[in-house]
Amino acid sequence: MAKIPAKPVLDLLKKTAPPTAKFLKENWGSVAALAPSAIQEINKLHTNNKEKNKIKMHHRKNQHNRYKKEILPRLNIMKRKELISAKLEIEQYIQQINNESQNESKVKNVVHSKRSKNWNEILIQVIDKMKSRDYEEYLLIFNNPSYKSIYFEDYDFIIDHFKNLISTSNIEELSNFITSHTGKNNNEVQKDFYFTTLS
Repeated sequence: MAKIPAKPVLDLLKKTAPPTAKFLKENWGSVAALAPSAIQEINKLHTNNKEKNKIKMHHRKNQHNRYKKEILPRLNIMKRKELISAKLEIEQYIQQINNESQNESKVKNVVHSKRSKNWNEILIQVIDKMKSRDYEEYLLIFNNPSYKSIYFEDYDFIIDHFKNLISTSNIEELSNFITSHTGKNNNEVQKDFYFTTLS
């Protein structure tokens, strides 16, 4: 960033500050009446600049910002279909970046690698949240078969299969189902689900 010499700036302030202060003191009513419209015009200018910058920004960059600011804070309240949609979208962005890195020079690979890493960090959070929410919902259904899962909305086949496994009392199959869908290990599942109630 260029350095601005201090002396000329101070000289300018010394010359212009007293007349400006005098003008404001003498015309305070007129200046105060114009202030709201001036502020409104400044805000319009600021908003237009923001929109121009947003348009200039690459779509993936806009999406990355949206994920960081809007989607990641909402992971706890998202339904399974929303989490899967986010996962698929992120995987598509990562694939696009990988394709671009193969088609462009090696110099740009550093930039592509950073972008891919940033998206992978978000993907890990989405997948982890989905696995933990799945596990929590399976636990609630196991303990209360009449529990209605809003999280699993539109995934009735999974819930029906899970309830069917509960009704057959096949602990091994039930345990395998839970571990394969949630990434939890067998010991955690055995402890949390307390399968002795099925015996």
